[in-house]
Amino acid sequence: MGVACVIASLAAVLLRRNYFDFAVEEKYDRTKVLERMHVLDVPLKAKVYRRAEKLPPSPGKPSTLAQIQKRGFLYVGYSEDGLPFTFFKQAGELVGYDVDMACELRQDMGIDIIFIPYRYDRLVEIIRKGQIDVVQTAGHAPQPFRP
Repeated sequence: MGVACVIASLAAVLLRRNYFDFAVEEKYDRTKVLERMHVLDVPLKAKVYRRAEKLPPSPGKPSTLAQIQKRGFLYVGYSEDGLPFTFFKQAGELVGYDVDMACELRQDMGIDIIFIPYRYDRLVEIIRKGQIDVVQTAGHAPQPFRP
């Protein structure tokens, strides 16, 4: 009787597996999933720089909150290959968790955002020069940051 139960269970599992393989046609395709991502149901209305050499002029030192509010925009650092935090879809749109959080911050502060690319090995330098004001998912900085 025990052997019959094992055989019946195995047959049931195999039949279900075959049924679902046949009935559910859509396979998981990471590229399709990523292409369907978008920013918080709100179109991203922000300047996105793709290359570090074409950046706007920086103040040369970190900005205070009062300075950021006065100028009306926030420099948000992003890493191009930071999936799932920041990445570009095939259509060229910047998306990801960090982009969503920056949009929330933009709405809370009532200011615009400008996305600036950075490399981890230059993160401390770019913050000190004021080229970016905030980075959400920075990973591990190459050295401790001391303003």
